[in-house]
Amino acid sequence: MSIYTTPYVHIGAGTCGTVFAIPGSTDALKVALDDAWAVTLQRERGILAQINREFPSDIDLRIPLLKGYINKHDSWWNRHHTWLPPGLRQDVLQMERIMPLPEPVRELLIEKYCPELVKGAARQAPANRECLARVYVGRRRVPRLRPSRMFNMRNYGLCLDQMEELGIDPMPFVVTMAKATAFMHWRMNSDARDIEFVLGCSRVGEWDEISDAGLADRSSTLSGEDVSLKPTGSSAPAGTDSASRRRMPALFSDPAARKFQDPSIALWMLDFNQV
Repeated sequence: MSIYTTPYVHIGAGTCGTVFAIPGSTDALKVALDDAWAVTLQRERGILAQINREFPSDIDLRIPLLKGYINKHDSWWNRHHTWLPPGLRQDVLQMERIMPLPEPVRELLIEKYCPELVKGAARQAPANRECLARVYVGRRRVPRLRPSRMFNMRNYGLCLDQMEELGIDPMPFVVTMAKATAFMHWRMNSDARDIEFVLGCSRVGEWDEISDAGLADRSSTLSGEDVSLKPTGSSAPAGTDSASRRRMPALFSDPAARKFQDPSIALWMLDFNQV
């Protein structure tokens, strides 16, 4: 693993670990919370490796690539421990980072859904720059009795009623998520408990690589072109480079929501520590 000279940046937290970005890199590090959760993280490594190998290429969904695994006793820690919070020496899962949604999308979410009194704070909060939108096609927002004093965009819940307001057709999401869950059930023999589906971005320049490779530049998941549940007959593995996952511009009826049509935005599946 390369040595970096900039401290790692905290970008999130999960059930079993804390997630850091490596500045100047497209990688992320998930550090186990303790020895017990390190066992879970080791299991996630194995599951993620298998999904990387076997996930069907005809399902328009991206999976973070497994990049490596570091034991808490590894000499890597002697060189890097100062770039993480003190006392955080545990097993590390290194994987592809899901990049945040672009600024126009973040601004749209703030403008439409953030309480007026905290809009300024939401725009200035560093954590909100790490915005991913978790897609909930089976949930609608519950009306609040009073406006919230916080607006957290780090794992923003995009509910069905919001998709309808934004003019986003939910059916391509429903079908893609159903196919992915079926893969987890039948191929991985898992109940897919606690997995997440999120909208996030790919690394810069990836779509130039895809165009050069002659791959399709539209995705059925967000374009609405094909929402059939019939099997396609393809079982090609996802491959070793997530650039093989296709970009996902969307078909929107609301002009404002076309900010989601940024070609780098894709639907991702992640968090396999409880499957």
